[in-house]
Parts: sequence; C-alpha cells; structure tokens
Amino acid sequence: MEKEYIVTLKNRSDLDDFYTDMEASSGSGHIPDHSCHCECRRQISRNTHYHLTEAEAIELRKDPRVVAVELPIGELGGSIGFEWDDSQTGNWDRSPNNINDKNWGLKRCIDSVNASNSYGGWGSDTSGNTGSFSQVTETINTTSSGKNVDVVISDTNFGTMNGAHPEFAVNPDGTGGSRFVYLDWFGSDFDTIKSSNSITESTYDYNENVYYANYFPVYANHGVHVAGIVAGNTQGWARDANIYSISPSYYGFTPSTVGMFYTAYMDFIRHWHNSVKSINSATGRKNPTLVNQSWGIYFGQNNTQYTKLDTLNQVVYQGTTTDVTNYSSSEKRKFLEDCGIAVGNGGAPIDGIRRLPLQNAAVQADNEDAMDDGIIICNAAGNSSYNTEVENGTNWNNSLRFSDINQGNRVFYARGTVAGHTPGSIQVGATGSKGFVKEYKAGFSTYGPRVQVWAPGVNIMSSISYGGSDDPRDSNYKIDSYDGTSMASPQVCGVLACLMEQEPNLTQPEAVQHLIETSKADQMNDYAIAAKTIGFDIGLYTSPETGTIYYTVSGYDRKSNIEAFVPGNDGDGDLFVYKGDTIDFSLQNLTGHPFYIKTSPTTGPGDQILSTWLTGTSSQGGTTGSLIWDTNANGSSGIYYYQCGNHAGMGGRIVIIDIGDAANTSGYHGSSDYFEFEKWSSSNNNRHLHYQKKRPESGSIFPHPNHKNRNESTAGVKYPRVNSVVTKTS
Repeated sequence: MEKEYIVTLKNRSDLDDFYTDMEASSGSGHIPDHSCHCECRRQISRNTHYHLTEAEAIELRKDPRVVAVELPIGELGGSIGFEWDDSQTGNWDRSPNNINDKNWGLKRCIDSVNASNSYGGWGSDTSGNTGSFSQVTETINTTSSGKNVDVVISDTNFGTMNGAHPEFAVNPDGTGGSRFVYLDWFGSDFDTIKSSNSITESTYDYNENVYYANYFPVYANHGVHVAGIVAGNTQGWARDANIYSISPSYYGFTPSTVGMFYTAYMDFIRHWHNSVKSINSATGRKNPTLVNQSWGIYFGQNNTQYTKLDTLNQVVYQGTTTDVTNYSSSEKRKFLEDCGIAVGNGGAPIDGIRRLPLQNAAVQADNEDAMDDGIIICNAAGNSSYNTEVENGTNWNNSLRFSDINQGNRVFYARGTVAGHTPGSIQVGATGSKGFVKEYKAGFSTYGPRVQVWAPGVNIMSSISYGGSDDPRDSNYKIDSYDGTSMASPQVCGVLACLMEQEPNLTQPEAVQHLIETSKADQMNDYAIAAKTIGFDIGLYTSPETGTIYYTVSGYDRKSNIEAFVPGNDGDGDLFVYKGDTIDFSLQNLTGHPFYIKTSPTTGPGDQILSTWLTGTSSQGGTTGSLIWDTNANGSSGIYYYQCGNHAGMGGRIVIIDIGDAANTSGYHGSSDYFEFEKWSSSNNNRHLHYQKKRPESGSIFPHPNHKNRNESTAGVKYPRVNSVVTKTS
C-alpha cells in the first residue's frame, strides 16, 4: 500500500533530474519502475512529497542523491511540543510574585556574575542561610536594542489581539504604537510558496488554534511569552526590534493535524527573507532575520508528557544492545537509570520517562538551507532531561525501542529534536535558582555536549495572552512567570538581536562562536539544600483479587511521590531522599510482617543496617511504633531496602542521594517536580550567556568597516552595505 513519504535530497542542484526520474513511466537503479505521484513539490525546499510503498521507500534511500525518505511526523505519531536601549530600573526577582517584578535573566546576563557571588547571595534561599534575598532593585543598561533587526517567533500562533500588548509597544510605557508586524504569510507575495505546499487559504489567520472553547486565548500564551523575552520593552532584550510570528503548529498540535505546516513554515520565512523583504531606507540594506524556535517534535499523542516503560523492549547504550523485553518494570527502571535516563522525571509516573525526541531530516534540511540563506536560528534544547550528544559522540547512537512507538523502530534519544538536532544551530539549556542562592542546571533541561550555552529559564517573567496578572499599563493584557528551555532560548535570541544591530551580516557559525567566546565558563554550582525529616506511614493492604498482602506507604519523598501507594514487586514503592535527611517510619500494626531496613532485599533478620543508625520507639523487625534513621550522621549515600522479614514480595528501595557525589546522582536528574539538585561539572558545557556588545558611541561609523557585506538581492541586484553615522546617544 502506498503512503505519502517526504524525500530529502542532499543538494538542490539534483532536484530537476530527480523529479524527472521519479515521474518517468519507468525507473532504473533505486528509482521505482513506474511514475510516482508527487503530492507536494516545494519550490525552494530540498524536500518533495511522493506516494511510495514501504519497499520503494527503503530502496529509494539507497539513491546517492537522497538524504532521507521519511513518513510525515503525524504518521509516526509525533506531535509538536513547546518548551515552555534606554536604561531601565526594575525589581529583578528570581522568585517573582508581583506585577512589577522583571525578567531576572536580563540582570543576570549583564552582570555575568553567579548569584551566590553577587550582593551577598541573590536568590531565594530556603536552606536557612542568612543574608540572601530573591529580589534586587537596580538600574541596568543594555545599550544595544536590536534596532533594524527582524526577529521571528516560530511558536504557537500569536492571536490578533496580542500585537497590541504594551510589552511590544515602541515605548516602555506602552505608547508609540506596536513593533509587532502582522505579516500576511498567505498573501499574494507568497503565492508560489503556497501553491508548492498545497495551501489554499488567502489570508494567514493569527487566531488559528489560539482559543480554548472559542473564548479563552490560552494557546497563544507560549509564543507571546517567548516574544516578550526576546523583544519586550521591559521584560526583553531587543526593545527596538521588529517582531514577527509564524506557527509551525498552525494546523494543530496532534499527529492528525501536525503533518502539514511543520514541513512548510520555513519555506515562508526563507522566501520572505530572500525575496519579499524590502530595503530599509534608514540603513540601505535589508534587516537581518533572527528566528527563535522554542519547540520540538516528540513521539506521543497531543503533547503527551511521558512514555510508559511497559512496551520498552530494547536499549542500546554506548554500543551495547540489551533486550529488556522480559525485564520487570523495576528492572527496566533501574537499567535506564544506570544509562543516565531519568525515570519518573517531570511529571512522568514512576514507571515512565519524559516524551521522546523525534529527529526529522526534512525539517533539518529546511533549517540548514535557512542558515545558508543568512538567517540566524536559536533553539530551545528541550525539557526532557536527556543527555544530547554531538554527531558521532559517545552517546550519539544510544536508542530505545518500543513496540508501539516509531512503528517499532529505534528512537535515538540522545540526538535532540528536529531543529536543535540540525548541525550548526544554536541549542540553549536552562538554568535557575528557585529556592536556592546558588545557580543550577534546571532539572527539566536537556543537557550534554550538544548544548552550547545556558541561560536563565526558571521563573521568567514576560507577557502572556490570558491568565496571570494584569499588566499595569493596560489591564486587558497579562504577564506571568514561566519555566522551560523555551524561556532560555529567547534570552540568547534577544542578546543576538542586540549584537546584530551592530553586526547585521552575522552568519550562523559566527553567532555560535560569539556565544562560545563571550559566555562565562564554570559559573554553575554544586549546591546544598536544607535537610528535613520525611515521614512515612507503613500499613498493610490485602489484594481482594489474590489475597496477597502488601505494605502500604503514605507520605511524600523528595521526588514528591504519590501520597499513598501500595508497593509491589514492580518496585513502585521506591523512596527517594537526600543524604542528610531524617527518615521517620511509623509502623501501623504490621502483625505478621516484621519491618526491616536492609542493605539487600532478603527475608529473615540478615543484611540489616547497623542498629546504632536507628532510633525511635520500635526496632528492626518491629511491627508498631517509630523507626527513625538520621542519614546525615549514619550511613552513606546509595541504595538500601525496606523489607518484610517474612515475605520477599513486600518492600521497596530507599535511594539516598548525595549532591556532593556525582556517582550517586547518575540517572537522577533534578527538576522542579523531581529532585531539587544535580551535580554540575564543566564537562556539561558549563557556559553561561553573557551580554557583551555595546552600541557604538555617537558619531561613529556604523556598521563598522570590517563587517562583511552579505549579498542581499532582489531580482538579481546586489545591495552594498551603506555606512551611516550613528546619532543616538551612547
């Protein structure tokens, strides 16, 4: 049976011959022996959509002109997921709770000083340390403002009302008109691109997929928040930049709707950049184009946040393939943790992992061609806590195989997702300091060698469309704080927009090199958190189906596990605590089921931890009273067990993690709803974003003579750089 496939070529120069070969009545070599129906021939893309059988697709991949032959993302069950000039005085707050609080990333990246080293500790500290605070009121000056730079927010659709948000106004008080440009991406200037992508709408609808229940514009929030960080006039960096928006999820987020526009949106941006955009009379050149992409494509339905492990059957880790088909849930979980994959992270259940990234050669090719056109692209690294690798690095071929995901094929979880997977693109990880003086890798953030730079991405204030708090300049518009690499990438995009005001001919490799050279190394910390007493009530539960008796556990561990659960043989009774915590077990009449804490999950009285480690009204093998373990004074980090002395199936692990011991944090990557810390090292590309560029002094020549003259043309005419004198005050 034929299906639609996207065929990506290595070089555009091969397209015409390839079209001829594919659509001839007979084929040779790896080409099908009949005329193939062309579903979509995209005018400026290396991607063409053909109807093929699976066997024909497999054979066509062998053609030396072909990069990939792939099913559309929707067919694979993939969906789009969003990763959540004048001086200005503000409340730069790391724990914002007031409408006057500002995006603390601005001050942090201008100062380029670790929070713990500035102001005696800038950050809210719950560990009892003194002299720390979350808010600094101070005047900062970015000096550059992204003047004559066009930023494109590739994100959720924007909504027709949000362009008038005070944050996008010319002036910080909300006056002067809007800098947001409602470009009609489906207007007559784009007819050839629409036709080649089979798009029939005559007007781009900025309200498409914005409203919930036809009333609440909640689905615009993500893109509006990102735009405010890039170019907002109080929360953002490039306060004079022109703001545009286009949505890769224009036709929806789910596998049934995602398949159309994600393959086309970059054609529209490239066509606009190359052929539609006019010369700016103030500079004598076209404005440079900078795109922020705070989204990825993942396996799962409708932004599903996690994947359960019951259908996992194979793991490939650093060259070793392991069949885990017959592993229990707890064995799979332990195996993945040993491979550095966080299980139960970021809202996933105890037997689940975060959504799996999907790579797509078609999107990658479009991003490569856009960068070759001179468009600068920034990407959010992702919120799934995976270690992303550079091509052919140690973990590049790591994969998971599920029977019900990616049609049973391998999922390369260490390669990132779509645009961030593209060689040369900028991938940004998120840092935060919520609850701490010292800064840390946000636990949800993707990390590893592929992440070139880190930026603030926790508790970031910016504009939104619906909900949150009223903007004090106009109560019809809202502001709120969000977390995510989605909030970190626009910090970098905004800094680059400021740079491109002075260096409009910047190329993608130069942008990457600038970030690497100017970022501040080794500013992240290993950090401490206050120890606390964590209580668990231990009871009994009898299964009505089998009559089997289990321990019940009630309480919250450091992983915020469910309040009450019944641990069984699958290991879902594991308890996670920090080295230094005190664990207080309250035994609720466990007659016939003596309770032990052990070094191995054995029955009988053997393998107990030392009795001197324990206090309370009970003792090892007890059935009532309290059993208290101060892990600060007694024992080391590692894995222990609570175990019934009479029944092997009753019990679970006690996982004690020491933040000072990297070996014991392997696989346990923190997040706001998972663990609250992670060991940091410079091997994780510990480079923090630094704002460096300043506007030239008044009267100096701009652009500078050493700036390259990128060829920009309309109808074949090249426009030279025009020098002009800066008249703005420094």
